[in-house]
Amino acid sequence: MALKSWVESANGHPDYPLENLPIGRFRWNGEVHHGFAVGDSILIGDDRNEARQLLTEEAADREETAKRLVKQSDVEMLLPYEIGNYTDFYASI
Repeated sequence: MALKSWVESANGHPDYPLENLPIGRFRWNGEVHHGFAVGDSILIGDDRNEARQLLTEEAADREETAKRLVKQSDVEMLLPYEIGNYTDFYASI
C-alpha cells in the first residue's frame, strides 16, 4: 500500500513518491542546502526518517514543514561532492 502525503504532488508521482526520498545538494537563494525530492518539491533537511514523518498525511505540524519546502524548478541542483582538479576512479588488480 502506497504511503500518502499531504504534499499532493508526491501522491502517485512516478519518480519521487513518499517511499522514495532521494537526498541531494542544491543551491537556493544563494546558499547550498541538502534536501529530499518529494513530488515536485524538495524538503530541506538531512534526516530521511524525519522527512518521511513530516510529509505523511498524518503529520501534525504541516505549516512549519511547508516553510522547508521549495519547488524543484526554483533551485540549481549540484553534484553530491565538489571534485577538484583530477580524480581517478580507475582501480586495477
